[in-house]
Amino acid sequence: MHPDASEAKFLLYADQDGVVRFHVTPGAESDGIANFVLECNENGNIVQYPLELRPSNEPTEDHPAPTKPLESTPEGAYVRPGLSAVEARNLTLEELSKGGYPARPDPDKSPDAFLHWAKLVSKPATFVPPHTVSRRDISSKRPVVKLSVATTERGIVGTEPSPNWSGFKLTSTPGTYSWVDGNWIVPSVSSYGLVGVQTYSALWVGLDGDYNDDGDLVQAGTVQGSIVVLVTISAPGVKSPVPFEFASYYMWTEFLPQQTTIQQVNSVPVSPDDEVYAIVTVGDGILAPNLNGPNAYFMLQNATIGKYTIVTAARGNTEVLGSQAEWIMERLTAGFSGGTPNYTSLSEYGTATLSGAYAGNATVGTAYGNGPEIQITMVNGNDLLSTVTSLNETQMQFNWHGYS
Repeated sequence: MHPDASEAKFLLYADQDGVVRFHVTPGAESDGIANFVLECNENGNIVQYPLELRPSNEPTEDHPAPTKPLESTPEGAYVRPGLSAVEARNLTLEELSKGGYPARPDPDKSPDAFLHWAKLVSKPATFVPPHTVSRRDISSKRPVVKLSVATTERGIVGTEPSPNWSGFKLTSTPGTYSWVDGNWIVPSVSSYGLVGVQTYSALWVGLDGDYNDDGDLVQAGTVQGSIVVLVTISAPGVKSPVPFEFASYYMWTEFLPQQTTIQQVNSVPVSPDDEVYAIVTVGDGILAPNLNGPNAYFMLQNATIGKYTIVTAARGNTEVLGSQAEWIMERLTAGFSGGTPNYTSLSEYGTATLSGAYAGNATVGTAYGNGPEIQITMVNGNDLLSTVTSLNETQMQFNWHGYS
């Protein structure tokens, strides 16, 4: 999609019903019309549709207020019932697995994690078969700068600068981590400070990735992207051009090295302020972690709208070490120049809080704050881009500082 007067483009991918979702915020109110073009490309067949936007709070017959698209029920969807308090404690692992519920934390060893899980499964949720699209333009990459320095902050044994990651990671011996999870409120993003530049922020949980270029990285989360374009509006009293901000939000997965770009998950939509839950597992099933298992499993749930999906990616010959677990805010990568990553600008996300940060294997789990965790700060040379602070052993807060 791009405005008539500019070649600035905003790339969107349709869901299984052919619907594209995006958010538009005009910089000024007007009764005039802003003209854009929606360019649809299906298997090389390109069709252009005019898109007229009227940045006014008063809808008219010609330009009514936006409406939500009709939601279809795809084949294979079913409702996962909410569990009572008794069921949440007493259902067997086999019954939970058959019902499509995420792994249950031990209520005695991890009471906070259990309470969070019990809240999540207490409400009905609709399973939607996965629909993914391989993005050709962006990917999530392991950091290339590693320099640990011991600190005395609670539980933290080191800090690391990174050009594209900020967050916390746990590092241990191989086999320590075969699953990782977390939940967060999807942050609203902006890029008003960079007109005409596509910006991205990606919040995710993952396993491994921060040790060599050929190793594994198994990750899933949400992407928040935006671009601001200037559009001329011919209307009385309007100061032109007017900035329009376009933003998109979606879930994603990626399994490096075999998947070299982000896999956008369109079957469960997300919007700003939605509560998202993500769990990444390598094994024989979503509730059967095993690093030698055949697949990576990604359970992604939008608790706000009551929908979830499970994406599967074959492990193949990739050795998943299970020596690291991460909770990360990232600026994405848009290709390479001479082998050097082209990092995108980090969209302004303000603050974002990630909760329920746990990781473990088939026999034991731990909160990230039980450590020893390493704190990662995103920097570009001397410019600070994104930081993270520990709120408690299961919560962390990310803070935006700069675009790039």
